[in-house]
Amino acid sequence: VAATGDIRNAFMKGKITAKEAKAAGVHQIFAPVLDVNNNPKNPAINIRSFSSDPKLVSEYGTAFIQGIQSEGLVATAKHFPGHGDTETDSHLDLPVVPHDYARLDSVELIPFSAAIEGGVQRRHGQPDYTLHRQGDRFSKEQARSQ
Repeated sequence: VAATGDIRNAFMKGKITAKEAKAAGVHQIFAPVLDVNNNPKNPAINIRSFSSDPKLVSEYGTAFIQGIQSEGLVATAKHFPGHGDTETDSHLDLPVVPHDYARLDSVELIPFSAAIEGGVQRRHGQPDYTLHRQGDRFSKEQARSQ
């Protein structure tokens, strides 16, 4: 979609996907992939990503999300915190992003930050998770309501 150079195509792809899902009674779309396609050895992301450029992934991913949400459906920004620079198929094993926080923040997290700033909705009733830094690694912990 990003290869077309027209961001309206990302919005329309999200909108059409949502219309088709809604017609089938589906209310949550498990898309878009917001991973940056920056590892040619990655067996799972490849053409599922909008680009190898975090800025383009951000722009096209956010437009896709807005297209889904324009139809009243819930979009899923995946695969947080980024699965583009891994060499493992997450359908078969747990991938690890082998970088420190500075790298994650400067590449992998950019599209997710843009999606949040762009208004990606959170599905109510699902647990919230936070990432906690443990050296150069992160652990997932369910957030506690105040």
